[in-house]
Amino acid sequence: MTLTRNRPRGVSFQLASAKTTIVLVIGLLTCVGCASFNERASLPWSKSPAVDGARLAAHQAQLMEQAGHSAECQGKIDEAIRLYEQARTLNPGMDHLGRQLAMLYDQKGDESQAQTAYEQALARTPDDADLQNDVGMYHLRRSRHAEAEVCFRRALQRQPAHARARNNLGISLAMQGRLPESFAAFSEISGPAAAYSNLGVVLMRQGKTDLARDHFRRSLEEDPSLIQATTLLAQLDRAPPTIAASHGNFPVRPVGYDSEPR
Repeated sequence: MTLTRNRPRGVSFQLASAKTTIVLVIGLLTCVGCASFNERASLPWSKSPAVDGARLAAHQAQLMEQAGHSAECQGKIDEAIRLYEQARTLNPGMDHLGRQLAMLYDQKGDESQAQTAYEQALARTPDDADLQNDVGMYHLRRSRHAEAEVCFRRALQRQPAHARARNNLGISLAMQGRLPESFAAFSEISGPAAAYSNLGVVLMRQGKTDLARDHFRRSLEEDPSLIQATTLLAQLDRAPPTIAASHGNFPVRPVGYDSEPR
C-alpha cells in the first residue's frame, strides 16, 4: 500500500498566484523598459556649436601676451620675447607687440633684431609718439645723436606734451654741442635751474669740467636747494657741499621705455 501526501488546496492556489504575479511583473518591466528606450530614441540630438578658430587664436594670443608681460617684469627677456612672438603669430593684429619686442631686443643688445622690429613697428604705427621716443632712445644709446634728435622731434610733433621725448631731445642737442637749444628744451619741462644742472651733467660726462662747473653755479643761482647741482659742483671742486639741499632735484638721463610702467 503506497502512502501519498495530499497537498492542501490552499497551497496549490497560492503557488499558482505567485507564478502569475511574477510573470506579470516581468512583463510590465519589459514594457516599461521598451517604452523608455523608445522615448529616448525619439528625442532629437543637439549638435555642439562650431568652434570659432579666429576667436580661439585671439584668446590664446592674449594669454601669451599676459605671460610675456609677467616674464618681462621678472627680467626674463628671452622668455618674454618668445611669448610675445608667439602671441603675434597667433594674432598678427597686435601691433603694440612690435614696439614691445623692439624694446626687448634693444635691451638684450641684439641690434639687428631691434632695428628690424623698430622698422616694422614704425611701418604699422608711425604716429605713435611713444614709439618715436623709443626709436630715438635706440639711436641715443649708440651715440647717433642727430638721428635721435629727429625721432624725438617727431614724437613731439605728434604729442607736444611728451615730457620724456623733450628731456631726451635736450640730451641729444647737448651731446651735439647745441647748448642754447638744449637749455630751452630742458627749461620747458623743468625750469631754468634744473636745465642748467642737466646741461652741467652732460658737459661733465663729456669731460668739459670748466663749462660744467659754470652751469652748476648758474643752476644754484636760480635755486640754491638743488641737490644735484650742489653735489656735483662740490665733486668738481673737491670740497664738501655747503649749500642746503632738498629732494627736488631733477636728474638728467635718457628717459625711455626702461623706466616707463606698462
